[in-house]
Amino acid sequence: MDAKDKEFIQRFFDELLDNTEKTALDEKLRSDTRFARTFAENAANNSILYELAGEGGFSDAAPSGTSSTRRRGLARRRYGGTRYLKRIAAFSAAVIGVAAMAFWVARFWAVPPAPVGEIYMSGGALITSSGGTPTPAKPGGRIFAGDTLTTPPADRSAHTVLHASGGAFEINVAPATVIRISRTGIFMLESGMIYICMHRALQAAVTIKTGTGAEINVTGTRFLLSTDGTVTTLMMETSEAVMKSGGGEQKVSGGETVSARKEQPPSPPSRLDFSALWRGRFPRMKTLEATLDKFGEDSWLPIDDEGCQTAWRIVEGNAVEETSNAVAGDRDFKRLGGFLAYMPLQLREFHAEVTVTCEDDDVVGFRFAYRSPTDFFQVRLHQEEKRCTLERCSNGNMQETAVTAGNIYVPKQSFRLEISVFDGRVRVRAGGNTLIDAGDVDVETGIIGLISIGNDKVVYRDVRIVYEEQKVD
Repeated sequence: MDAKDKEFIQRFFDELLDNTEKTALDEKLRSDTRFARTFAENAANNSILYELAGEGGFSDAAPSGTSSTRRRGLARRRYGGTRYLKRIAAFSAAVIGVAAMAFWVARFWAVPPAPVGEIYMSGGALITSSGGTPTPAKPGGRIFAGDTLTTPPADRSAHTVLHASGGAFEINVAPATVIRISRTGIFMLESGMIYICMHRALQAAVTIKTGTGAEINVTGTRFLLSTDGTVTTLMMETSEAVMKSGGGEQKVSGGETVSARKEQPPSPPSRLDFSALWRGRFPRMKTLEATLDKFGEDSWLPIDDEGCQTAWRIVEGNAVEETSNAVAGDRDFKRLGGFLAYMPLQLREFHAEVTVTCEDDDVVGFRFAYRSPTDFFQVRLHQEEKRCTLERCSNGNMQETAVTAGNIYVPKQSFRLEISVFDGRVRVRAGGNTLIDAGDVDVETGIIGLISIGNDKVVYRDVRIVYEEQKVD
């Protein structure tokens, strides 16, 4: 058997065949006994006889939570209604003998269905086994192959979280979403939106089909996927993926988004608006246009590091500039200087963006989790040193947490600077390029703001901060 036929069979087991391919499979099973035998052997190897028996939509289907013994009993009583199982039995009996087929059936009916994950947060979701009655999802409850998860549309502040068996990845399921679990790493998103965070060290692979006929294949990454039955949109936070649709396919990288209309090829990838991704992931995310129009305790407040005196001023066009060329602390590394703090918010998790124009090649960036002059984080972009660093100041001691070397920005040219802080992960992008992507960062709640160190002139304009309202301290 050639590789194409083997791939065809595996795609059936992964529930990735469209209607045309299913018709072709029927014809192949009727006409090719060798193909039918291989199909039967793969059915055994994939332990799917139980799953096939459970897909007919029968009234005696096992509800979620039914014991494995009860599930096997129901499967044995209803397998005759599944056409593929009949064909497997018929062709395999003709080719490899009734006794051999009986051995395989007996062997794999004895294997209980393995859970593919469990509920971490229920969010009011319902779980429906094949043909069964919907039952409320409960934290700690298990999800089995063939289960369908439906989240309610009413409470936009609630969301459901699934953890895959083995800890390979986590799925955040938004309200008003319907997702069917084929098996670990294989899903069908009928409608709605999901955010998947995959464990990099485990390099888990995930395949998702959507109600529009699109297929997404990814390994070890984070992404948001949504579909409304007409258009499927993929937002890649990190790594790479491939979207297939309408006979075409498109590779998409971290920081890019791609979409496909029903049964149409995917569009070319475009730059991702990370604030849109955050709003999609969290139903109660709020976007704040932090107007740069005044200084004060209830707005932007200049806070100079000890030994430094900066010169911030409001300029036309929702912008501020700093022109002091001031540096404090260790001049060799220019770690300290001026901090323009946004006082109204105390945040731990957020996404922030600002347009930067630096007349020379000194330090620009963000300071965040600011709790005192000796306790904060900062992202420092220093073109003269050709370095971007994530730094932690604790009890007055500054340490570098992550470093990227190379050209950071072009002096006198405007660029968009972005920072995302979530789940202990800090990501920094400048001009669409990822400079920092650091995990396991212990960030506490604090003030966020802009820094200027050693600059003849730097202009910041059009600040945007995205955060979850219910998490503001």
